[in-house]
Amino acid sequence: MKFIYLLLLIIPAFVFATDDAERNPTAKKIKAKITSKLSKSSHQNGYCDVYLYMRHSGTKAYIKSIKTSGDYKLCKQTRKAVTLKKGFKYKQPEKIIRLHISMLDE
Repeated sequence: MKFIYLLLLIIPAFVFATDDAERNPTAKKIKAKITSKLSKSSHQNGYCDVYLYMRHSGTKAYIKSIKTSGDYKLCKQTRKAVTLKKGFKYKQPEKIIRLHISMLDE
């Protein structure tokens, strides 16, 4: 019975993570690239949820397509910051990478 309670406490922490950059090094690298390009542009308020669909070939994962939702201007800049068909080395294969980009006007 204690084991079941322990599982109920641990599983939701992994399922409801805000984005994959917390546990996936490839997603962390992509998010860092996006945020660095967005910080150079004009300041925006808002958020953008980014879904990257990946295609795996050999030891690299390639960005096949990108879907966004959130603030229109921020999502448009995010789509421009991501290069399609760019290869990334990966440790664990994932078909979809979910990122949450939020920018606060300072």
